[in-house]
Amino acid sequence: MKNFSIIIIVVILLASCGKKTRSIAISGNIFDPALKIPVENTKVILKASKIEGGIYNPNYVEIASATTDISGNYEMNINIEKVSGYRFVIEKTNYFSSEEDIKTDILETNSTYSYSKNIFPIASIHLMVSNKTPQSMDDEIKYRYTNIESQCKTCCNNNPITGTGPSYSADSQCDTRGETWINLVWVVTKNGIQHLYQDSIFTHAFQTSNYKIDY
Repeated sequence: MKNFSIIIIVVILLASCGKKTRSIAISGNIFDPALKIPVENTKVILKASKIEGGIYNPNYVEIASATTDISGNYEMNINIEKVSGYRFVIEKTNYFSSEEDIKTDILETNSTYSYSKNIFPIASIHLMVSNKTPQSMDDEIKYRYTNIESQCKTCCNNNPITGTGPSYSADSQCDTRGETWINLVWVVTKNGIQHLYQDSIFTHAFQTSNYKIDY
C-alpha cells in the first residue's frame, strides 16, 4: 500500500511538470518623435488570435495590457497559449492609434520580448475656400494637399477637390500629424487663364491650424 501511494505521488508530480506554463515578459517604450518626448499614460494592448479545440479563431482578443510610466516605459507578462498570431495595439488620447501584427515564432522565441513604438500627435487643419472676385460661371479652383501621410476616417488626404462657379465656397476640417509642414497647392482658372499657387501650413500638435484661400 505504501509503494502504491508513492507511485501515485510520482505520477501527480510528473503530470504537474508536464503542465507547466511557459511565460514571456514583454517590455518596451512609447515615444513621440514629433515632440521628442516619451509618452506616459499610453495603453499598450496585446491581442491574440487563439486556436481553441483545434479551431482557428480569426478574431483577435485582448490577453494582456499595460500603461506607460512617466518615461514611456511599460511591462507585461503573458502565458503562452495556442495562437496563430499576436497584435499590438497602442492607444493614447490625442494621438493616432497604432496596430501591428507579430508572428508567433518571433514573439515566442525567448522568455523576454521587447516592443517599442513611435506614435504621432494629432493636429487639425481648418481650410476655408471662397471665390471673392467672381468673373463668370466658368470660374474654377482645384486644390489639394500633396504630402499627407496619416490614414484614418477623419484624416486629411491628397485627393484633389474641384470647385466651380462664381459663388463657390467650401469649409472643411480634417486631422493630420502634428508638428509637420503640410503642402497645399491650388490652381485658379478665371477668364480662361490659369494661375498656380502653393503654400505650406504648419500643424501644431493638439491644435487646429486655420487657413483661407480667397481667390
